[in-house]
Amino acid sequence: MSTTCSSTIQNDISYTLVTTVGGQTQSETASLGYTQSLSNGLGSLQNNYGVTVSGNLAAGAVSYFNFEALSKEVFNASASINFSGIKSVAIQNTSTGNDLLVRATGSNALDEIFNGGTGNVRVKPYAVYSYSDPSTGAVVNSSNKNLQIKNAGSSTTAYQMIVVGVTG
Repeated sequence: MSTTCSSTIQNDISYTLVTTVGGQTQSETASLGYTQSLSNGLGSLQNNYGVTVSGNLAAGAVSYFNFEALSKEVFNASASINFSGIKSVAIQNTSTGNDLLVRATGSNALDEIFNGGTGNVRVKPYAVYSYSDPSTGAVVNSSNKNLQIKNAGSSTTAYQMIVVGVTG
């Protein structure tokens, strides 16, 4: 069996301002329009695997993710994905009232996606935290592999995570 991966990284905000002055309507529309395609492979602007994870966290609970052994259900089988580089990861808080904390603390923390820091990024309800380095990717190895998502609220909180990168 041969498996290939292609992906598209997107991040955008668009807005439209409309005003009426002296009976004349004027408008301004703007958008970043950032999009980057990754083809199948192991080099710059390439990836060879993707994983999506979703879950619910009880109040104060933490989910732990090891990017050298990230669990995935794929084609009706369980797999453990060993990323060696992360090209992009996005974590969405799908709750209506609780914050999530995305962090790289403890042993072997995946701190490269936080510029060597611990992260502890607060993701508000309906919001997304994303990291992207489509050219070289964040290195994943035995000392840089663990990420946590913590529910900082007082009731159950739902999240989704998607990651694309290179394995091996």
